[in-house]
Amino acid sequence: MSPSRIIIIRHAEKPTKPGDEPAIAGIAENGSCDKKSLTPRGWQRAGALVRFFCPLHPPPGFGLLPSIIYAAGAKTKDDSKRPTQTVQPLADLMQSQHVPFIESFGKDDLQAAMTEALTRNGIVLMAWEHHRIPDLAALLHPVPATPDAWPDDRFDVLWVFDHSADGWAFSQIAQRLLNGDDDTVI
Repeated sequence: MSPSRIIIIRHAEKPTKPGDEPAIAGIAENGSCDKKSLTPRGWQRAGALVRFFCPLHPPPGFGLLPSIIYAAGAKTKDDSKRPTQTVQPLADLMQSQHVPFIESFGKDDLQAAMTEALTRNGIVLMAWEHHRIPDLAALLHPVPATPDAWPDDRFDVLWVFDHSADGWAFSQIAQRLLNGDDDTVI
């Protein structure tokens, strides 16, 4: 078994750092301030990703509907909740279609997460912390050429890895979901 496609996304928008202007807070599901959660724009992106990956009327050949969803889970109180929050609305919708949602791997459990993902069939979606995404992609063999780093200010791109007899081919898709999203890729 092996997935036909692996899609890796960065979690949605996060709070600004202390002292940054404008100050933008993270908001937990219950509405309280939480620096480990998404910002209001991040929650908007999480909602928009539902129909991005699972459109009501997918075009012929549509290849983004995940067969399984992974998110870097918050393993300690200091870990971000953002990867899980980013794909939770999609996972909730896809639960009725029995699409597994796995959040048992921490952001640094890259080898274990990728090893598990490579045992799956279909399309694998992984939401992760952006500094770790290039290292996660480097676990594919043969390793496809990807950008060396994920920019701090980009929340609006998908990295797509298509499997063939020759290995993994890399491409990117600009989400273009929210006002201000960039049309270019990394």
